[in-house]
Amino acid sequence: MINRTSSLFLACAAASAIALHPGDASAQFYGGVQVGVQAQPQYVQQQPQQVYVQQQPQYVQQQQPQYVQQRPVRMGRVRYGFDLGAGYMFAGGLRGASIVGSFRLGGQLNDQLAIYYQGTLPIGFAAGTLGGVETSGAAIVYGSGLMGEWHFSDLFSAAIGPSIDYAAGEICSGSSGLNCVGGAGAYFGIQARLSITLVAASAGQDTRRYGFRMGISSHTSFIGSGVFQFLDLHLGYEWY
Repeated sequence: MINRTSSLFLACAAASAIALHPGDASAQFYGGVQVGVQAQPQYVQQQPQQVYVQQQPQYVQQQQPQYVQQRPVRMGRVRYGFDLGAGYMFAGGLRGASIVGSFRLGGQLNDQLAIYYQGTLPIGFAAGTLGGVETSGAAIVYGSGLMGEWHFSDLFSAAIGPSIDYAAGEICSGSSGLNCVGGAGAYFGIQARLSITLVAASAGQDTRRYGFRMGISSHTSFIGSGVFQFLDLHLGYEWY
């Protein structure tokens, strides 16, 4: 009876000690009684930290390609053309109507400069007072010259050059009895022209420009001490 009472007392004392010092007891023996106290594990769950880095999009603006249309360079080609015209003739105190025809054959060195032969045939009919006498006459001139032409563009051009003229003419004067004097010979002359060409084609390196041509032409013949001046409007066609 006494032993049972002593054992119960010891058990109560051990329980009290464990309650007071729970961290120090895992297995102790008190009076032959093994008391086990197992510490409870503590679980700490760490929250994952997710870091989001949002990269800003970078926009690179590409340069737009620049297209430069280069004008084709057409070098060293044959050019030719012709025209007809009508206008006015001046010869001293005489003046009247004139007609003219011309043709050209030569070389177009590049798109701006050309050198060619031009043959011109102006014919004029004039009348007026010459030395106080009423006079009328006619003249025909064949001009053979070398021309240089500069093209400001496909549309506008100007040309000038010397010529050797073969001129023939006859002048008749007097009211009652006609007194006619004629003559022929070679003389020096100058040809010039301003032109507008309505270009029908101007593309490709090997493509010749061509189109209708209109403008004003001048032919001056120095005959002796006098001057025969033909001034005409012309219309023709040109391949250049």
